[in-house]
Amino acid sequence: MEDVELSWRAALNEIDIRYVPDAVVFHEYQDVAMPSEKIYHVERGRYYTLRKHLDAQIAVALLPSLLLTELLTCGFALLSGTDGIRNKLRAIRDGLTMDVNKVQKNPQKVLTRLAIEIPEDQLTYNRFDQFGKKLANAAYRLNYRLLNL
Repeated sequence: MEDVELSWRAALNEIDIRYVPDAVVFHEYQDVAMPSEKIYHVERGRYYTLRKHLDAQIAVALLPSLLLTELLTCGFALLSGTDGIRNKLRAIRDGLTMDVNKVQKNPQKVLTRLAIEIPEDQLTYNRFDQFGKKLANAAYRLNYRLLNL
């Protein structure tokens, strides 16, 4: 199970999720850049989770944020070159065609319990990333407010 799916399940069951900035996580790769094969697994998991938990009405309401996230993840895949792009496209295909057991609970309930921003200390490698993250977070906050949750 991916951490995103675990977070959504916890939110559905009203289990609090805490952000601990001092926590240390060890990954199997050394670079700041994510290996292109990992892009496949993260992105496929994201599509799976969205399809599992969101109904069509909420997905349409979230479309600005979903499209922005697509743009950001495509840019990230581009940084990994041809393999990153290939794995992103493979994740789109597999994530949108794999069998999904839809959750029958209220997706709005989940959305009120999940973070709506990229944390300040994550995914920042240079000033361009910082600026892009600030713009993205502003767009995410606006889209969330428009949902009237």
